[in-house]
Amino acid sequence: MLFEKTPLLGQALAYGDGLFVAVGGTTSSNRVVTSTNGADWIVRNGAPGLTSPQTLKSVAWGGGRLVAVSSKNVVVSTNGVTWIAPSIPSIYELRAVTYGGDCFVAVGPYTTITSTNGINWVAGTSGPIHYPEAVTFGPVGFLAAGDGMWASPNGLSWTNCDPNLSGLPTLTGWFWGATCANGVYVVVGQKQWILTSTDATVFINRSSFHRNTLHSVAFGQGRFVAVDDSGRIGISADALTWTVLTNIPCLSGCHT
Repeated sequence: MLFEKTPLLGQALAYGDGLFVAVGGTTSSNRVVTSTNGADWIVRNGAPGLTSPQTLKSVAWGGGRLVAVSSKNVVVSTNGVTWIAPSIPSIYELRAVTYGGDCFVAVGPYTTITSTNGINWVAGTSGPIHYPEAVTFGPVGFLAAGDGMWASPNGLSWTNCDPNLSGLPTLTGWFWGATCANGVYVVVGQKQWILTSTDATVFINRSSFHRNTLHSVAFGQGRFVAVDDSGRIGISADALTWTVLTNIPCLSGCHT
């Protein structure tokens, strides 16, 4: 019942060092809840003094620290309880953050910033990046996805992946989720697309089980899991063949 009591909380979730951390909030306050078992949750105070809007949109765990981002801020914690907001380079907007290659990378419209410790941030050369909604890390580096797809070996310099979408029509949709596991990048979004790549260069469109926009994808316990905006959930061991779960209720409006 926690999420009914904390409206507009659920924007993103991360797990690390035995701790689940969910973030969200409103334009005037950022919210954080933590759990050690995924069932019992404690509401924490977010970071004070953030620039509005304060809603935390994305969170990542790496190097012993949690890093979350709002549109204009980065917040950092070692325990999910106490948060600070370090200074960051001038940005347009942040929408997603990930950890890989011993550094955090946060992305947004025409914006990329990186940090090795979550405290000291460096602006990247956003280059062709337009409006990313998700970012992940894999064997050849970082991959961001939104109104297109872009790859980077280090989070600083980026190249456009759109011309390398194997067998796909002209890209006119929007990608909302991305993950990487077992050497496979998986990107999901509108037009019922599930795209996979092993090199973040050539992408293959896999048959989608969904009728609607796919909003999120994750990997755990040997499976990829994707969810669409009607609440349908699908699973796959290899991201190539997907099965719709039929033993769960349809959850309207799932986004993450």
